[in-house]
Amino acid sequence: LLKEAERSRYVPGIQICSGAPKLNHLPFVDDSLIFCTTDVDTNAKLQTLLNQYEVASRQQLNKEKTSIVFSANVDMGKRQTIMNLWSSSQVQQYEKYLGFPPLVGMSRSSAFADIKHRVWLKLQGWKGNMLSQGGREIRLKAIALGIPSYAMSCFKLPSKLCTGIESMMARYWWGQKNAKKKVHWISWKKMCQSKSVAGMGFKDLETFNMAMLAKQAWRLL
Repeated sequence: LLKEAERSRYVPGIQICSGAPKLNHLPFVDDSLIFCTTDVDTNAKLQTLLNQYEVASRQQLNKEKTSIVFSANVDMGKRQTIMNLWSSSQVQQYEKYLGFPPLVGMSRSSAFADIKHRVWLKLQGWKGNMLSQGGREIRLKAIALGIPSYAMSCFKLPSKLCTGIESMMARYWWGQKNAKKKVHWISWKKMCQSKSVAGMGFKDLETFNMAMLAKQAWRLL
């Protein structure tokens, strides 16, 4: 229905930049992202299409779980009109959707600060402080490096965030607790080298981030 509506310009899509194809919807996991202008007539047509889908499929739109994202140029009056039309609320900047912010905004550090906090919580567990060096290595590679992996495959994380996570990992590796400092006998950069050259095989997060994004780009080619 939505594809035909876009082709016939019944519900025209939007372009993210000049020369880009127009889109009026994208499926994402079990949800759908629908794009349209803030024109009331277009939104009414979109509601008609969704009503047709509900009748045919017996699946109904859950308005309590439906949120709307507006561009920065839409005035408050028009935003309120559209929200009333859909009986839905506006997405707040740092809300989480599947664990990640739907809107990154200008401050990526604030948007992804939760990743660093989650890594910190995992490394602070009392059981983790009782592990041997081998156990800490496994914990760092399986948990601390695993938490940001999905985000890194979708977004370019700030350098400051990557450095902060690496700093926490280094402190945990050398057994530093709270304000009690420990000597870091080897730099983190050397520890990120392969074990074949006397490193520990940890990942340089910025390099890993770029590799994950390049992998996604390769899939699109």
